[in-house]
Amino acid sequence: MIFQTLASKSFGFIGQIILARLLVPHDFGLVGLAYAAAAIPNILRQSGMPQILVQKRRSFKRWATPAFWMEIALGMAAGLLMLLAAPYAAAAFHAPQLIPIMDIIAPGVAITALFAVPTARLMQDMRFRELAMIGLGYNIIAMVLSIVLAALGWGVYSFVIPLPVVGALRAIALWMAAPTRIKLHAHFRRWPYLIEKSGLLMGAVVFQTVSRIAEMSCLRAFASVTIVGDYFFASNLSTQISQVFSTNVAGVLYPALTSMENQINRQTAAFLRAANLVALAGMPLCVLESLLARPLLTLVYGNKWHAAILPLEVLSLGAAFMLLVEPSLNFILAQGRFRFQLAWATGSALVYLPLALFAAWAGGAVILALAVSIFWAVAAPLLVRQAIGPGGGTWGDVAALFLRPAAMAMAAAAPWIGVRLLAAPITLPVWENIVCGTVSFLLIYTALSIWFYNTELLALWHTVRQRAAGV
Repeated sequence: MIFQTLASKSFGFIGQIILARLLVPHDFGLVGLAYAAAAIPNILRQSGMPQILVQKRRSFKRWATPAFWMEIALGMAAGLLMLLAAPYAAAAFHAPQLIPIMDIIAPGVAITALFAVPTARLMQDMRFRELAMIGLGYNIIAMVLSIVLAALGWGVYSFVIPLPVVGALRAIALWMAAPTRIKLHAHFRRWPYLIEKSGLLMGAVVFQTVSRIAEMSCLRAFASVTIVGDYFFASNLSTQISQVFSTNVAGVLYPALTSMENQINRQTAAFLRAANLVALAGMPLCVLESLLARPLLTLVYGNKWHAAILPLEVLSLGAAFMLLVEPSLNFILAQGRFRFQLAWATGSALVYLPLALFAAWAGGAVILALAVSIFWAVAAPLLVRQAIGPGGGTWGDVAALFLRPAAMAMAAAAPWIGVRLLAAPITLPVWENIVCGTVSFLLIYTALSIWFYNTELLALWHTVRQRAAGV
C-alpha cells in the first residue's frame, strides 16, 4: 500500500507542479472553498460502512446487502444535499462560481456509495495488492485528466470534472476485484443496527469535518480568495507525506487489529511496532519538505507562489505530528471504542474551531498555519496515549514515538539550517542548496537511525526479504 501511494503521490506531485503552472491561486482558492462547502453534505458518505462490515467477518454475506442499499441511499442524499447547498455556499463565501463547481462534485460523491461493499471485502480478505493497484490507477487517471483539462483552458473545473468519471471507473474495478452478491431486497429490518454503529461514526465525522473546513472558511472570512488559494495549495502539499504513511498504515492496521479482538495487549504491541516505523520514516520527510519548500517553489514558480512558502514550511512541520492521528483513530475503532472516537472528535472540534477563527483574524494564512501545527503537536500525542492506554501503553511509549525521531530530524537539519543562516547575505545557487542540503540531511538521519533503531531496522529488513522471496 505504501509503495503504491509513493508511486501515486510522486505522480501527483508532478501533476501539482504542472497544475500550479497552468492555473492561478484564485483557481486553487475556489476549489478549496468548494471542497469546504461540500464537506458538510459529504458527512452522509462518511458512514464508516467498510469498517462496520470488516468487523462482521463471519457474517459478511448476511450484512452486505443491507449495507449496500443503505450506502446507496446515503450517497444519493449526500449528492442531493450538495446540489441544494450550492447557492447558499456561494452566497456565504461571496463566490458565485461555486455553484457549477459543486454541481459537478455532487454526482461524484453519490458514485462513491458503490465503493463500500467491495472495499470492505478486500480489506477483510487482506487483499491490499488489489486495493493498491486500483488506488494507483484512480490517482493517475484523475491527475492526467486534470492536467489535460487545465491545458485546454478549463480552469478550476479541471479539478472537479474528473471526479465522477474516474469514480465510476473505480467502482467498476472494485466490483470486478471483489464480486459480491447483492439482493434486491434491502432488508430494512437490519438497518437500525447499521444506523446505530454508523451514527456514532458519522457523529465523529461531523466534528472532524468541522475541524477540516474551519481553516478555509475562517480564512475566507478575513482574506481574499487568492490568499485562500495560496493556503490551500500549501496545505495540500504539506499533507502528501502524511497521507503516504498514515492513510495506508491505518487502512492495513484496522482489519489486522480487528482480527485480534479481545487481545488488547497484542493489539497494542502491534500498533506500537507499526507506529514506530511510521514515525521513523515519515517525520524526517516532513522536516525535509519544510526545508525544501522555499528553494523548490522559488526555482519552479519564481514569485508566483511566494505567499504559499511560509505556510507550507510551517504546515509541513505540523504534518510530522499528524502522521499517527489516523492510525490511532483506526486502532481505537479496532478496539470497538466508537463512543470514545465521537467524544474525541467533539472535544477537538470545540478547541480547533475557535483557534482557527482567532488565528485567521489575527494574522491570516501564516498565523493560521502556525496555529494548526501547534494544535496537532499537542493533540496527536494525547490521542496516541488514549489509544494505547487500555493495552498498557504509557507516556514513555508516546515520547519514544514522537521525541526521538523528531530530535533526530532536527539534528540532521541543523547543518543545513546553519549554512543558510551563515550564508544569508550571499545568494546560494538553488540547485546546490537543494542537492547538498538534501544529501547531508538524509545521510545524517540514516546514520542516527541505524544507531538508535538497529534492532527494529534489522527486523524490518528481514521481513522485507521474506516478502520478496514469497513474491
